[in-house]
Amino acid sequence: MILGVLLRRRAHLKTLASVIDAGHARGHDVRIIYDPVAAKKGDSLNRDEVTRIWPATPISRPRGTRESRPPEVDVLVGVDAALAPFSGLPMIGVDNFFDRWLQPLRSDVTYAWTSLTHVTTHRTLWSGEIHHPSIVGWLQADQVSLASVDAAMDGIREPRDSAVFFTLKMAVPEPWRHSREGRASYRDIFEQAKRKAKDEGLRFIVKSRAKHRDPWWVRWRWAEYHLDECMVPYTSLSLLARAEWCVHFESGAVWEAALMGAYSYAIPVPQSHIINLPGGRLQYGGDALMHDWPAVSQYGMEGPGRVPQRIIRRPRVDQEARRAYLDHFLGPCDGKAGERVVQMAEGR
Repeated sequence: MILGVLLRRRAHLKTLASVIDAGHARGHDVRIIYDPVAAKKGDSLNRDEVTRIWPATPISRPRGTRESRPPEVDVLVGVDAALAPFSGLPMIGVDNFFDRWLQPLRSDVTYAWTSLTHVTTHRTLWSGEIHHPSIVGWLQADQVSLASVDAAMDGIREPRDSAVFFTLKMAVPEPWRHSREGRASYRDIFEQAKRKAKDEGLRFIVKSRAKHRDPWWVRWRWAEYHLDECMVPYTSLSLLARAEWCVHFESGAVWEAALMGAYSYAIPVPQSHIINLPGGRLQYGGDALMHDWPAVSQYGMEGPGRVPQRIIRRPRVDQEARRAYLDHFLGPCDGKAGERVVQMAEGR
């Protein structure tokens, strides 16, 4: 089988890496379809980076119009939204995080689902039938063993000597974030997290992305400051492998933290630009289950108007609760999600 893997944004590397590796391991002719799109700052796909990771894998670009079939590909695998311009060949759509919940399904795409929760939630949001769904797990979870030298799904056993602060995305049309009140609250949370790490003898690490446009006091007042230096294994997992806890603003970091065994503090802030999208209230708004799972994740304490006031003390991660969380949201976390996607392609 000639397996085409579509890469259009840099972030797709962390999602599709294990599919490429599994395709090679199962003896298929894997072709990377390199079709970069104009992306947000820091998310532009660089062909040299792809070549460094898979030096022996052929890379090609689609010929002619986007609607034409990529050359010499039997099945095309890609992140759902990236598949949009293509047609005329068997396609398998995978999901980054919440992307699929935002859109109805296409009749010409076979979908790989993260978990049963993923399936039932999409059914509810779009009132559609999903027959015989293929549940593969969260593809990013396949990178656990790459990000940790002592990884085990019953509890990552790395020495935990740090705390990770995930920055708030400022380059969005959300008025609160650009108001005096919002900036002051954001800085207060940053300083509290920094003090908490110091009081507990932990290294304080800031994890950001270029598109976040961090304020100067985030960029200049850190112990360690990281962007997405690497996608395989990707930076967030590598940092969380040694973290006791992390702080984020109702982001997908909660899945990454649970995966790597770090406790998660979610800080609710206004999300008026996205909260009313399909599935928005499942992730944002201050009462989402994924951020409020006992012994795995919790919300910080809130003041009037859901403006965070302080971070409360961390309870210990309970491994039984963690396993239940992973099973509920991420599906099977056994390092074989990419292999299951390739098996789906073999059946097309």
